[in-house]
Amino acid sequence: MNMLTILFKRLHGVATDRRGATVVEYGLVIACIMLGIFAVLSQIGVNLAGVLSYLGDRLGAALR
Repeated sequence: MNMLTILFKRLHGVATDRRGATVVEYGLVIACIMLGIFAVLSQIGVNLAGVLSYLGDRLGAALR
């Protein structure tokens, strides 16, 4: 059996299973949580870049 046939058989099992709706809901919850985490981490990265830039400027001025 090729991989595509195996994939279609597994997807058919998921599509006919009534528990699939719960899996989709959990997937949406996880996606929302991940978006929140990415937003927080990107903001931390921007703030950290500003702090490091400031420290680099201050150290450069102190070493002159």
